[in-house]
Amino acid sequence: MENRLWSKTEKALLRKHYLTMTVRALAAELGRSCASVKYKLGQLRLKKCRVKPVPEIKYATKVDVDPRPARQRPHITVVKHAAGTITTHRMRG
Repeated sequence: MENRLWSKTEKALLRKHYLTMTVRALAAELGRSCASVKYKLGQLRLKKCRVKPVPEIKYATKVDVDPRPARQRPHITVVKHAAGTITTHRMRG
């Protein structure tokens, strides 16, 4: 097994493409193993982070909620999550 040092151009390529390419593709591009690419990404503290989608929030209008007077009407918030589930939150007014 050959232990090669990482050149500046290889590190620059990792920094440039780690978000858009897979580890397997980076390893093939650099001619290194997947394990060595993963290890170097960890050393350079380059990490893909997953961003959770922000749920869509729709506020119900007064007419949609309840025909009672405003003082007695509860406030309802409807939240539609990215997974397709809908959650309603009812708060006292």
